[in-house]
Amino acid sequence: RYFEKNCYFELIFFMMKNLLISVLVAAYNVEKYLPRFFHSIINQTYNNLEIIIVDDGSTDSTGEMCNSFAEKHPNVKVIHTSNGGLSVARNVSLKYATGDYISFIDPDDDISLDFYSKVVDFIDHTNCDLIILNHYCVYSNKSQKEMDIFVNFDKTGIVDKQVVMRMLLSDTLGSQVWEKIYKRDLWKDVWFIPGRVFAEDVAIVHEVYDRAEKIGAIAEPLYYYYFNDATLSRSYRPFKWMSTYLAFKERLEFAEKKYPEMVEKLNAYTLNLARLALDNYLQKHESCDEPYIPEIINRLKVSKKYLKKLDLKWYNKLIILYYIYFPRLYSYTIKYIHSVFYFFKPNKFR
Repeated sequence: RYFEKNCYFELIFFMMKNLLISVLVAAYNVEKYLPRFFHSIINQTYNNLEIIIVDDGSTDSTGEMCNSFAEKHPNVKVIHTSNGGLSVARNVSLKYATGDYISFIDPDDDISLDFYSKVVDFIDHTNCDLIILNHYCVYSNKSQKEMDIFVNFDKTGIVDKQVVMRMLLSDTLGSQVWEKIYKRDLWKDVWFIPGRVFAEDVAIVHEVYDRAEKIGAIAEPLYYYYFNDATLSRSYRPFKWMSTYLAFKERLEFAEKKYPEMVEKLNAYTLNLARLALDNYLQKHESCDEPYIPEIINRLKVSKKYLKKLDLKWYNKLIILYYIYFPRLYSYTIKYIHSVFYFFKPNKFR
């Protein structure tokens, strides 16, 4: 019996140390960043990796560079698709993933060479099915020594699930999928919503987190997030504001069913995003936004009954009331209000 028990634990230890990690990468026109990315992935000190790169219809040499990379490394699989956007590309990678755990990496970022070694060692000691990491923020106009560290948790160890869910739903824990490691089963039948151009992870990750039985955190920053010209939060694209509003509306609907204590905070956040999505429509008049405008207008008008109680800054409440009582005047003047705001805060989300 003693021998059998020891053999059992040795087998479990061996299996944990040989976990297959699926590294999921959605790539679109990132040729200038790929050499750095390839270096950080292929030189990992943990090498039981399945690297799945989805070339999302790139028009530069991204596809060819990925093919060349795959020819040299048998654990790399490249899938070429027509351009469907980040959500579709990530869904394709999820369908092909066979690993015990999955990891999303953006190809314009990179990771520490011991990223997966440290993650697997942590899983070995904790058996967590969701691991949250911290990351470096790398700016093109700063040196390596001036990098900021984005901290989700300042201690390594097990984290209470209810604490994590409250942080996630209150947006104090980043929803981005790329600095977390997930047991693959958590993503069963969870898919990114096609057509979303921003906050695509906000719309769904709460479902993944809610399935986790044991959540852990690694305090050491092992992911390098690069701010560059293509960084979505600093560049405008059609449907961006509406995608953000819809994502938080879906998160609010989730909270109403499972985390009612978070509804009030999410309601306030969603209402303000509804107003911002309307502001964008009034200035850009983009057809992709039109189907959602009646819903947004109704949400803003109904808010008059409870606006005073919401946890919103006074000026946000004032702007919402301005729209409710003077919608026509609002539509003519909102562009000037935004111009003043971005003059003083040019780096804010656009």
